[in-house]
Amino acid sequence: MMKGQKIAVGSCISCHNFKNAGGHSANSSFFLLAAMAANSKDNFRKKVVDPRSMYPKSGMPPHPTFDDDTFNALEAYLKAMVIE
Repeated sequence: MMKGQKIAVGSCISCHNFKNAGGHSANSSFFLLAAMAANSKDNFRKKVVDPRSMYPKSGMPPHPTFDDDTFNALEAYLKAMVIE
């Protein structure tokens, strides 16, 4: 769980938010990210690796170095946050 938290804090929270914490420049909160990761894992990963492939006007930076271990940790962390 700690690896997922480190990824979320290092790569996501400056734009995405969870309740009162985090940024608001992205249209999707951690709740929406967790739902996307749970319901459409392939689309979630594609959006993170190459956001403009899905949303041409996206301002999100791509994360092409995220591998399966990174995604698994991030997805587990997001899901745990929503369930709590």
